Amino acid sequence: MKEYQNFTEAFYGNLLDLKSHGELCESVSEPGSVGSGFGKKDRPTKEIIKHTFMIKNPVDRHLRNAIRSVDDSFCYANAIWTLAGSNSLDFIRTFNQRGDLFSDDGIFLNGAHGFRLINELGINQIQNNIDRIKADSHTRRAVSIVWTQRDSHSSSKDIPCIESIQFLLRQNKLHCIVNMRSQSAAMVLPYDLFLFTFIQEYVARMLEVEVGHYYHSSGSFHYYLDEEPLVETILTNPDSNITIPESEVPSMPIDPNPKTTIYSIYKNVLCTMRRDGEVCKDTYPSYWQNIYDTLTHSVETACKK
Repeated sequence: MKEYQNFTEAFYGNLLDLKSHGELCESVSEPGSVGSGFGKKDRPTKEIIKHTFMIKNPVDRHLRNAIRSVDDSFCYANAIWTLAGSNSLDFIRTFNQRGDLFSDDGIFLNGAHGFRLINELGINQIQNNIDRIKADSHTRRAVSIVWTQRDSHSSSKDIPCIESIQFLLRQNKLHCIVNMRSQSAAMVLPYDLFLFTFIQEYVARMLEVEVGHYYHSSGSFHYYLDEEPLVETILTNPDSNITIPESEVPSMPIDPNPKTTIYSIYKNVLCTMRRDGEVCKDTYPSYWQNIYDTLTHSVETACKK
């Protein structure tokens, strides 16, 4: 398993692995799959089966590459939306209009990670994991499940790619293992890694421990052949990666209850979007204030269009 210091290194290294060692795989054909353009395109891939890698400092989760741009506002919105336990389309579509493509009814998203992790059947799996680790710091049972039995026969357009998240506390460091059934490496990985490492850091803060390593495993790790020009441009320009000192990487502040802050941000941004409720004059530590400002700025910009 290859190890990387941060996500920017991991992104470049994993694309290089796929370009060098990936095998051609014919396109999926399911009409409900984005991998076939919802039945409208033939999209073969370069694929590695059962691909794994590790990131030593997952707090350094931002992709810093001059060629592959990433929408920071969507990264933060997705993290807040997920940890608020929501499956509502109206919040996330403001930051990513592609959400409409995946909704079966125009109201909810069937595969929303946050709802499945935090609200489905009234079970908060993340909080249960936190409580389990507090009760037994060496437990191997702090596992949250996203993929469910119904997904094996569902016709939904929004089937989660993630199967499970596991947390292991060792030597006062919280390690995280994510298992994926499928991973789009060029376009989706930057957003997935941001979200999963954000959850890892959130759980570590709730436990008041350090953030450990992040492990990512994919049954099918791939990029689409129609993305290969972008991949080749990235790989032929290794100096496009931008590094910053670890001391400048923003980290989540110590907070006895960050979920209260997260839900407050979610609620206030939602009120700003709908303009049908009073936005509370909450004050946040600078880390959370920067996220809130990023989201509200994005909402206000969208409203002016």
